[in-house]
Amino acid sequence: MLSFLFASRWKGNVVLTGERRDVASFDPNGTAGLIDPSRLLVATSGDRKDALWSIETSLRSGAANVVMGVLDRGPDLTESRRLMLAAEAGGTTCLLTVREPVSNCAAETRWRARFAPVESFESSRLVCELYKNKRGTSGMVFDVRVERQTGDGGLPAAPAPRPSEAGGPTGR
Repeated sequence: MLSFLFASRWKGNVVLTGERRDVASFDPNGTAGLIDPSRLLVATSGDRKDALWSIETSLRSGAANVVMGVLDRGPDLTESRRLMLAAEAGGTTCLLTVREPVSNCAAETRWRARFAPVESFESSRLVCELYKNKRGTSGMVFDVRVERQTGDGGLPAAPAPRPSEAGGPTGR
């Protein structure tokens, strides 16, 4: 969901690609409030190697403004550097969603997102922490809400107070 919120900020085409088990159950109509399904190309791959190739090729082509890749394990330093070079060559933004991050990666930023409690079933809430930023401040936390009925959601203009600043537990 976080990748779709970020991708909704760009105009033009969006590619969602990754291994079949991670992408096949995706329903483009479920995120229509964020990204028009006519702007979205969904491509699945049989394995990790093919998924990385699909992400890299989509980035290098420049046919989409944003490529959202889904991987079980984050790319290592060599893989992430190849993706970074492909994104630069195609003038494309890459958003990767991984289940298992790696410690050594060329990514400009790394985010950690978790679902948070909500008052009703009418919305979803994500708490997103920027835990690595090569060009700026890390440690910012954003509280993001998405309405389930409409898909409307947004990224706040300013970070939410860190739990330790708000007087609550840090969760670490």
